[in-house]
Amino acid sequence: ARASLEPQLKGFKINLLSGFSDRVLLNDIEKVISAIKSHEVDFIIAVGGGSVLDVAKAASLLSTGNSEISSYCKSERDPPPKAIRKILIPTTAGTGAEVTPFSVVYIDGAKYSLESPLLLADYVILAPELTFHLNARITAQTGCDALAQAIEGYWSVHATEESKRYSEQALLLILRHLEQAVNHPSHEDRKSMLLGAHLSGKSIAIAKTTAAHALSYPLTSFHGIAHGHAVMLTLPYFFPVNEKVSAETVQPGISIEYARETFRSLLSLLGVQSANHAKDLLLSIMHSIHLETRLSELDITKDDLPNILANGFNPQRVKNNPVIVTEAIGRDILLKIL
Repeated sequence: ARASLEPQLKGFKINLLSGFSDRVLLNDIEKVISAIKSHEVDFIIAVGGGSVLDVAKAASLLSTGNSEISSYCKSERDPPPKAIRKILIPTTAGTGAEVTPFSVVYIDGAKYSLESPLLLADYVILAPELTFHLNARITAQTGCDALAQAIEGYWSVHATEESKRYSEQALLLILRHLEQAVNHPSHEDRKSMLLGAHLSGKSIAIAKTTAAHALSYPLTSFHGIAHGHAVMLTLPYFFPVNEKVSAETVQPGISIEYARETFRSLLSLLGVQSANHAKDLLLSIMHSIHLETRLSELDITKDDLPNILANGFNPQRVKNNPVIVTEAIGRDILLKIL
C-alpha cells in the first residue's frame, strides 16, 4: 500500500504513523490526535484492518473537540460537530469499518462504541491486492466477522429492506468464497470477500449488531480471541434461540409474524431448512477454515464464564436481537461451547 500511495502524494507534507494494537485502545487514538495537532494535519489516509480504520475515524472526529477523549468514547459528552476529512482503505475483508458510523474503543478492558455520522469516510478505496498478504488464520477470522455481520444485519430489530439487501448480497459472496479464500485463495476469492465484507458493513451500519456481538467483546478483551472468531463462537447457537420466537419472547417493537418471516428468509439465504441446520452449517464452515469452535480449545474454563457474562450483556445490543435474550440464555450458550 505504501509503495502505491507515496508516488501520488509528492508535494504534500506527510506524517506516517503505524504500530497500532490489534484492538482499538484509547492511547492509540490519543497518539494519532497528538500527531494531528502537532503537525496541523488536515486530511487522513488510513490503510489497514478494522482497528486501524477505527482509530483513524475516532481521531478524525475527537481531535476537533475540547474535552477529555475518554468522555466522548464513554458517551459522557456528545461527539464534536466536525471532523477531519479522510480516505479509508481496508486491508482485511472483515469489519466493513470503512462504511460504518461507529468506532470501537477499549478502555481498561471495557468496550465502548463511539457513534456519529462524521465517522463515515469521505472516500473509500477497495483494493483486493491489499488483502493478498493475509495468512489463512487472519483470512478466516476476518471472514467470520463479515459473515456474522451479514447475518446479524438481517435479523436485527433495526433491519430495513436496504440492510437486508446488503446482507443478502454479502451472504451470497461470503458463503461462496470464504472457504476458498482461506484454503486456496484466488484473486476472485479475495475480491469477493472484500466486497462481501464491505456490503456486510453497509448492512450493520443501518441495523447494528445483536447478541452474538455483545458476547464477543469480553472474549476479545480478556482472552485475546480475534473479534470475528469470538463472534462466530456463539452466533450458531443463536439460531435455535431466534427460531423459538413467541408472544412472550419476541423483542418489543417487532411482531411475531415479522420475526418468523425474517428468520425463514434468512434460512433460505443460507440454503438450510431449520435453525439446527443453520447452526451445523456455520460450525462446518468454522471447521473447514480451521477455527476452534469450543472455549476449552482457547484456554477458557468454566471459571471464566461469570466475567464473560458480566461484561458481555450490553443492554442495547441484546435488545437488537429479535428474541429477548436473558443472562440464562447467554450462560446456556457458553456452557454448550465450553
